Amino acid sequence: MAKEKVSENVRMNAEEIKCHLTDLIAGNRYIQKQGKTPIGLNIQGEAGLGKTSIVMQFAEEQGLQMVKRNLAEIEELGDLVGFPIRQFQLCKAVTEGETKCEWIDEQAISEYIKQGFSFTGQKRMTYCPPDWIAGRGPGGILFLDDFSRAD
Repeated sequence: MAKEKVSENVRMNAEEIKCHLTDLIAGNRYIQKQGKTPIGLNIQGEAGLGKTSIVMQFAEEQGLQMVKRNLAEIEELGDLVGFPIRQFQLCKAVTEGETKCEWIDEQAISEYIKQGFSFTGQKRMTYCPPDWIAGRGPGGILFLDDFSRAD
């Protein structure tokens, strides 16, 4: 039996895009609870069709935070994902039989040591959130605009 060819281009109107976004967000919330990575959506089309406006309107209607970044303005990857930092796992006994462990940035270790934490020997590299995302709560929409004009 021959495989059915799937078209890569799907045409949708504004309401269909919003419905798809609703399903995508619900699915992402579900898989994130399982510790899995969420997926994104790529909306392509000619300039002036309202792609950005549809997503902005959807975020407002759903009460979601939205961060819009123009990729054409980003000069290096660190501006998008943040800069690499080293973290160490530190733990301390909270009650008998209960231990609290946290991943701590290298610069904050001395403060945690003063609070009774100690090293576990585990370390990792991660990224410090860029200024435009730092301090925001979980959830919401990250909208990367002008993809076709990015470096």
